[in-house]
Amino acid sequence: MRIVLNLRESHSANMHGSSLVVFLCSGNKIVISDIVLAELENNYSAEAVNSILLPFAKITEKIISCEIQFLEGRKISNERNIPLGDAMHAIIARDNKLSVITRDNHFKHLKDICVSHKPEDII
Repeated sequence: MRIVLNLRESHSANMHGSSLVVFLCSGNKIVISDIVLAELENNYSAEAVNSILLPFAKITEKIISCEIQFLEGRKISNERNIPLGDAMHAIIARDNKLSVITRDNHFKHLKDICVSHKPEDII
């Protein structure tokens, strides 16, 4: 099974955890999408992002989202009143046969797109 890990800091009732969004997959590979990198860059300096990712450089795989995924994500985000980033994570997970590991309650509204689990449920 390939897994997407989505942990973000928030003071809202919907999310708990760290400020990091990371995709994990089988074979000890970390899969990071351009959406993840954009989220990191919005919250951290380039130096901080590099220091977060550098230790995992040899086991990191990058995924680039496409315009079709963005258009679908925007539609889902608007229809379900969820953040575009969460819709994009779900679509990227689905298209790459990944499961999402998150405490973000928005993923309860994305069950038809991707499989999601809380971290404690898979440990």
